[in-house]
Amino acid sequence: MGALRRRQWTRLLALGLLTAGTLAGCSAGGDKGARKTQEGKLERVLESLPVLFPTVPIELGADGRVATVAGFSSKTIDGLAEDLTGNPLFGRIVYLDRSALEWLDQRDVQHVTVALQPEGIFLLVNGMPLPSLAWEGETLDNLVDLLGKLRDDGSASFHLLSADGFDSVAALVPAISKLNLQLDIHLPDLPQVGESPRRAIPTPSRRAVRALVARQADHSEGDSDAHQLDLSVRYEPVSQGGRVTGWVPSFAGFSTVDLQRMLKSMQLDRGGKLKIPKLMLRKDLQQRLALEGIEEAALEMRQDGLFPEVNGKRLPHLAWDEDSLSNLSSLLEQLYPEDEALPDEALWVPALRDSAPTFNDYDLKLQVGFPVN
Repeated sequence: MGALRRRQWTRLLALGLLTAGTLAGCSAGGDKGARKTQEGKLERVLESLPVLFPTVPIELGADGRVATVAGFSSKTIDGLAEDLTGNPLFGRIVYLDRSALEWLDQRDVQHVTVALQPEGIFLLVNGMPLPSLAWEGETLDNLVDLLGKLRDDGSASFHLLSADGFDSVAALVPAISKLNLQLDIHLPDLPQVGESPRRAIPTPSRRAVRALVARQADHSEGDSDAHQLDLSVRYEPVSQGGRVTGWVPSFAGFSTVDLQRMLKSMQLDRGGKLKIPKLMLRKDLQQRLALEGIEEAALEMRQDGLFPEVNGKRLPHLAWDEDSLSNLSSLLEQLYPEDEALPDEALWVPALRDSAPTFNDYDLKLQVGFPVN
């Protein structure tokens, strides 16, 4: 059930992004030339006009399908989307099955807000802001550039996206980054499930969302009092018979292969029970990193969020403050009460629930280097 719920939460968020993409007029459908033309037109419109979309309510029905969008039936919206893009927007997709709807109703989750702003994607559940996906400057360009390096090139090396998938993302990102759009996804109040009728929780206003964006910007400019701790891991090539067989991690000058040799030479494990794994990097990933010249990846946890970098270039980051971390902890408690048994797939919940409010107390940076040269 836990894994199923995670997939359906992902579908719920995808519903918001899919709707945003269609309202922006940016579709993955059609051939590459048509997508390029459409992207260019969209760019010119968004650059010349201060586009401000209204709040869009989306109602999910008791069957888990989209019932209405902004008061229009999903059938009407599908017809419009098909005229614009050649594909229906919703079709017959079941975003949440009956068990998930009942679970959310019992936990009094009434609505999920996905707010797409020029500064990032903000997520609110029952009006409570959670950690958000934020970007600034060239971080979105850096992300598209990285995804381009990790797309399928027909070789046996690692890839994250298909070529068509990358083309769709590359077309969608510039449009999404210029939107000012709020999607309020309302979940059904099921009869004989949870409190019925339930006490309605108001959806967040546009003013509240913009205040949230401003607060995030102010928080990101503050100085941290936490002591920064840097951890550095570097992969090193290992050879056999004069030929490199792979890359293994090294910390403080000792690789996993070095530790295996030391353990053997010191005869500390005569019973053969101590095992130090090599942790060798996957061959296909090693090939891709070498091919694209990716020498370093870093992840920094700060008081204002979690910041990834690749080759010294910043990517979009997970942004938080004290309130959003506290809300995350409260939401997990609401979804998974302490007095109820956890499903096997949700055994991680207590650790995240208890630790989330302290994330902004740390300043940690992990750097991983690769011997691509």
